[in-house]
Amino acid sequence: MLQNPQNLGHYDDSDDILIGQNAKTNQINQSILRFELDRAMIIGNLYNEATIIHYTDEQGVACQLEEVVQAVTMRHLIFKGGKMLPISSITKIVL
Repeated sequence: MLQNPQNLGHYDDSDDILIGQNAKTNQINQSILRFELDRAMIIGNLYNEATIIHYTDEQGVACQLEEVVQAVTMRHLIFKGGKMLPISSITKIVL
């Protein structure tokens, strides 16, 4: 039991529930993003079709590109021609 003047010895787990829900939501969003990236890679390799990807650059400016996805690693998206994009900067994928 955490004791301090604010909670007078009572443990309030409402913050823990919020943190747990945010972590779960983040995990679901990461799973959806990974699924979409894998679909983009399959479309790019089998059908040679381009995918529209929205992302933010180092300065925080929103950008968009249309490229054929060749591979997906744990941290990067690799396009035909060798260009790479960090997965952490991707905001939206349009297949």
